[in-house]
Amino acid sequence: VSVYGARGGSGKTTIAVNLAIALAKSGRRTALIDLCLCYGDADLFLNLTAKDTIAELVQETNDFNIDDIKSFSMQHPSGLNVVCSPSSPKYAEYVTPNHVENIISIMRPYYDFIILDLPSDLSDCTLSAIESSDDILLISKRDIPNLRACKAMMSILATLQQHEKVKLIINADQKSVLKNSDFANVLDIPVS
Repeated sequence: VSVYGARGGSGKTTIAVNLAIALAKSGRRTALIDLCLCYGDADLFLNLTAKDTIAELVQETNDFNIDDIKSFSMQHPSGLNVVCSPSSPKYAEYVTPNHVENIISIMRPYYDFIILDLPSDLSDCTLSAIESSDDILLISKRDIPNLRACKAMMSILATLQQHEKVKLIINADQKSVLKNSDFANVLDIPVS
């Protein structure tokens, strides 16, 4: 499940982390991969101190397996397995779209759910994650700039033939002149 916000500050990391913890606490084998490679903070949200990250994993070996991935992951008290983002933006370049695809592919048989916390940019790694996902949670605040960004993203997802996977989530933490129905009408998808 990719959790994506077309604009920063939409609450996507909060939703990704809480969804992952809820699934883990319900007894589902759940992993969270923080693919915000420059400024990820899922570990901070989970009160974890990342020793090893996705950057160290991909530098360690080109032919990694599930045991390698687990050894570079953190275990949260909820049972959630977390692959943390690099400790510094300078290490982001080590992670390639091929790494992202391989990690997801290797982890898939071992987990009921893999939650991907994605950055707002549309890097090749982000697009790889989206294309590898079964579902895309498009997170938005209820304002005009977010609606515009979501409309642009839906166009991109349609071009990539990924729009059928999208579930629109409105993080309505503020008053707005816009309603959920405005998003549903403009984007032509229901608000989940």
